[in-house]
Amino acid sequence: MDKRRSDVFTPSTPLLSAPNTPFPRQSLPPTPQPLPQPQPLVTQPFSTPLPSPETFDIIPPLHEILSRLLILSSGAPAYKNAAPLEIQQLLAETAVVKNRIRKARRTVEELPDGDRGVEEQEREIAELRGKVEKQRGVLARVGRGGSGGGAEG
Repeated sequence: MDKRRSDVFTPSTPLLSAPNTPFPRQSLPPTPQPLPQPQPLVTQPFSTPLPSPETFDIIPPLHEILSRLLILSSGAPAYKNAAPLEIQQLLAETAVVKNRIRKARRTVEELPDGDRGVEEQEREIAELRGKVEKQRGVLARVGRGGSGGGAEG
């Protein structure tokens, strides 16, 4: 029979203020609630995820192709199990690198705000820095207990 006594502590029995525990209810001081973490002042402007770095990494496959070309003259492969590359095979082998370059170019063209000029971006940065400073001032007043945290434009 699995009968549990209500006055015996078990791992599932709460330590404080359960109706069937023999312990008196203890009044503990309220634990201070941590302040919420400030949200980032500037959110990610991109609605689409950024491409992975591998999208733009063309140097390793290009290096492998070039080293395979050099095997004919030096005789020592730079990559394990790399076969020498004849000039006639070069076009087919470089197609992979060309496709990667095309894909990287398309990816860059699809990024948002690519058509904006430097001046426009610098103007937006200055506006955002002004907003950040204003928000820091409001947070500083709130942290000191000031009452200046009302509606500011």
